[in-house]
Amino acid sequence: MIAALDDNQVPSCFPNGRVVASMPCSEASDRFWDAFQGSWYRERDNSCVGEIYGNSMIWHVQWNMPESETPLERLNEDAVMNEIEGHILTGQVRREGQMTILWSDGDVWLLK
Repeated sequence: MIAALDDNQVPSCFPNGRVVASMPCSEASDRFWDAFQGSWYRERDNSCVGEIYGNSMIWHVQWNMPESETPLERLNEDAVMNEIEGHILTGQVRREGQMTILWSDGDVWLLK
């Protein structure tokens, strides 16, 4: 059974979508996004995906996204979430060498 979250908490889950914990929002949570700042490229073809600014993805115009900016959510230290048109994607964060996000749809993004 999962308890209701307070207004100052966000769900935390693994890539399979199962909620496993909750974390209070804090300045430390805001600092989490510092390492994500900058331009992101798709590994497969080196196409610019967009720029993460704060905790938002500002999409490159080539993707013709319904919204030019979408919020990203921190799930835990090694996972983030993005919702686009009702589709939820989770991303596993890798910090070894080049910062990388491995998305649940198979996409891999690299920070450059």
